[in-house]
Amino acid sequence: MLIYEDKPKYDFWGKLVLSFAPSLMLTLIILLESNLLPTESDEEAMLAKEVLLVSIVVIIVVYWALLPRKFEIHEDKFKIVLGIFSYTIPLEEILEIRKVETWKAFLYKGPRFTTSVKNLVEIRKKRSSVLISPQNPDMLIENFKRATKNAKKTKLP
Repeated sequence: MLIYEDKPKYDFWGKLVLSFAPSLMLTLIILLESNLLPTESDEEAMLAKEVLLVSIVVIIVVYWALLPRKFEIHEDKFKIVLGIFSYTIPLEEILEIRKVETWKAFLYKGPRFTTSVKNLVEIRKKRSSVLISPQNPDMLIENFKRATKNAKKTKLP
């Protein structure tokens, strides 16, 4: 049963970095189409445009498949929903969930599902940790604590 759901925070700089490669490729397509970039032949120009267009599509599909869509707290698990995948952590494996400083995003070793350098939350597990960036980290942490408290109550005889 779903207890709480939050969306990832996407900040301006994250969006800028993610859009750089597709924007550059689109600019190159426009320059090729308007004959501002020299090519040996029309066939070469057409092939270059096709390769760039396919590359844009591949990048967008990869972004869609791998960037987080939402963070869900269930009765027995924490789930990071990606485009076509999800990353699930059983609640009993989680040792701690806490807010962390911005610098941690740059030096972090482990799975990172961050789309912002703000609102960072670390999910410490028994074997490793995961870093996320929800829109409302305080509510996420509060609901996580409530979910783990309820999970412990239901496991007691």
